[in-house]
Amino acid sequence: MKPSPCCRPPSGSSPSSGCAGFLFRALLRFLPLLLLLTSRVPGMGAVPLTAQQIGGVVFDEATGAPVQGASVNALDARLQAVGRVVTDATGRFGLALPDTGYYVVSASRSGYAASAPEQVWLGPGEEVTVMLALRRSVTRADSAATAEVQEVTARRAAEGARTGYLYGQVLDNDGGQPIVNADVQVDGEAGGTITNGDGRFAIRAVPPGRVRLRFQHLSYAPRQTTVEVQPGMAYEVRVRLDPDPLELAGIEVTTRSRFVARRLEPVYQRMGMGTAANFLTKRDFQTRGIPPIGQMLRGLPAVRVRNSGHWWTVHMGRAGRFGDKGCKPTVYLDGMRVALPDDNAALSEFLSMSTFDVEVIEVYKGPASLPPEFNDPGTMCAIGIWTRRGG
Repeated sequence: MKPSPCCRPPSGSSPSSGCAGFLFRALLRFLPLLLLLTSRVPGMGAVPLTAQQIGGVVFDEATGAPVQGASVNALDARLQAVGRVVTDATGRFGLALPDTGYYVVSASRSGYAASAPEQVWLGPGEEVTVMLALRRSVTRADSAATAEVQEVTARRAAEGARTGYLYGQVLDNDGGQPIVNADVQVDGEAGGTITNGDGRFAIRAVPPGRVRLRFQHLSYAPRQTTVEVQPGMAYEVRVRLDPDPLELAGIEVTTRSRFVARRLEPVYQRMGMGTAANFLTKRDFQTRGIPPIGQMLRGLPAVRVRNSGHWWTVHMGRAGRFGDKGCKPTVYLDGMRVALPDDNAALSEFLSMSTFDVEVIEVYKGPASLPPEFNDPGTMCAIGIWTRRGG
């Protein structure tokens, strides 16, 4: 049979070697197109470029440490498995999914009980962040240590359950500016406190029952309100003082659950200590329409936030002291470090996070003001995010 002209062998070579060379060169020429096509076919290569993504962190519920090697699974609305990925050394994961809709995400790992499933909605091109907690399975060898931990936890819970917590902010009724050094007292109780530079205060160990809270400042008319304190509960009180005692705005009191109050007790203490930090609470988020965290940070002194489309950046402090643009913060979520200063993608991810489930945001713009929880190697400034679920 006469060989085809397209693969006719050169002079002195066999017909088979000529065709093989032609086919090899053709394959190399069209290989990029083949790779592009397979990347868009489900089950072959990457997911479509228009895919939505579910990302987040898997962490140990007891220690808060990230869990490496955990299996994260996604089910669609029909509870059919549509994706699986394994967490990296920082406990982070990302699942790109081709379709919009409801998904159920859960995590599992040997030595742990499976996490509670999280239901999320994915819109077109949307990225959703979830936090999955794993609880270690108790073995016979661990039973003694587990009993000791449970005893300590129960003792601390009992101590915190006997009293309540009061925290909040005192503002000028005309301009809404925080009032510094306002005197805050609980009737019949020694001590009391004064507001810090943000007008915030915190009073711990408030006895249960009906308590009268008094607010005074030399430049403003005094005010008072009554709060029904239950053991182990936390109450946020926001009050406005007016030079004219005839025109007084209302006082708002927001209750926090025992679980939230116990976990956030150190945060309440820092709010009332006058530390060189900024604090934003649930009331602040609601006033501004529950925006992303990055949006809430805008306007804080010495904090520069930028958002170019879907990418957030933040720098703190003076340029030159911490680099050309200032300090890049470490991000902590419910006390766990989740984004390092040089991890731009993780930082942007948490700055774009909604404040719907957030209770308190702490902002520390220099190493001297960092609390022990955030004083990790390499951390020069920090953002602490405390959520209702984790906090």
